[in-house]
Amino acid sequence: MKPGFSVIIPTHNRLNLLKISLESVIKQKFIPGEILISDNLCQKEVKDYVDLVNNQTKINIIYIGHKKGGRGAISRNLAAQKSSYNYLAFLDDDDLWDENYLSEAYNLIKKNNINFLYT
Repeated sequence: MKPGFSVIIPTHNRLNLLKISLESVIKQKFIPGEILISDNLCQKEVKDYVDLVNNQTKINIIYIGHKKGGRGAISRNLAAQKSSYNYLAFLDDDDLWDENYLSEAYNLIKKNNINFLYT
């Protein structure tokens, strides 16, 4: 595993909200190693948007389309299995982060020598 964060965003038919949450990840002061978008409806418009943003940023954004149902849990688990970095950060498609979120999480992890942080 590589040092840093894999950010996992499960999405379910909410492209407009996904755009906002993804933007909040891209604007992080502590740049994640990758962002995995797990779409449980395999929507072409979501994949097209992810491809567009992926071409405009230096962060590797990975689209995972599936139709396994189960909503968030299955989407999170599929993306976690494909992650490459040693820390997983989960963000729902209807939420967003302050630009310092990952840097503060990383500082807490390192300062306290912990393997798991739940916020």
